[in-house]
Amino acid sequence: GGMDGYVAIGGCDKNMPGAMMCIARMNRAAVFVYGGTILPGCLTAATAPANSPNLGKDLDVVSVFEAIGQHAAGKISDAELHAVESCAIPGPGSCGGMYTANTMASAIEALGMSLPNSSAQNAISPAKMDDCRRAGAAVVNMLKQGIRPLDILTKKAFDLCRGDTIRTQDAPYVVSALLANKTGGVAAFDELMSHWDECLARFPQDAHSRMLGGIARMIGSRKSAQVIADFVNTHPVHSGQRTVLQGVERMWVGVAFGERESDGLRETLERAY
Repeated sequence: GGMDGYVAIGGCDKNMPGAMMCIARMNRAAVFVYGGTILPGCLTAATAPANSPNLGKDLDVVSVFEAIGQHAAGKISDAELHAVESCAIPGPGSCGGMYTANTMASAIEALGMSLPNSSAQNAISPAKMDDCRRAGAAVVNMLKQGIRPLDILTKKAFDLCRGDTIRTQDAPYVVSALLANKTGGVAAFDELMSHWDECLARFPQDAHSRMLGGIARMIGSRKSAQVIADFVNTHPVHSGQRTVLQGVERMWVGVAFGERESDGLRETLERAY
């Protein structure tokens, strides 16, 4: 009815694409504001156990994952694990890593539906407060200029966005969201293949191993899986090839499971483990 325009705020892997679906469907003046990423925590002399290896370090959710592994291996104490878990998530904001929230924020900015740098700001920061204020002003300007979201969300914008986010760790999820279907793994792989040399020139090879590993986990078709396996064999990522090959093995497990081929699943598991 009477809504002329609005600012949508999100900060998680579900509400962010949900907000964008709403923006596109309503097609009324709107700007998306990313809630921002969380600040890191830090173990101080007052909070750290004796001889803590993490004293003075910035700690985030990845630090917790690493600490759990170190604890399981007997390399750190119960007290150290508890200390890391207690300070690694110090306040508001999305997970402090290039996971789905930060990746989706980058995608929305690349689409042109959030203001420049919105995806790169901390949740608790003067920059994020300014981003919120400027978003409201931008919506008013869209109303004055007669600009609607579908004027911005063009095929060119989606092509740019897909090419930009393919270089991030959660590319398959984002491409799936962009295409509004479950073929993101295949589309992300096609995009990566077509920009392989460019990505090699711009990004470290361990980024390629993460991208390929993430893409492989989303492949359910035997035909697509074979294309990826052949590409991996002819385009090795030397600094992260082991990670890539592990991703390929998981891909074949997923394909076999999806096809309910018990013999194929057994063969793949025996080869992988």
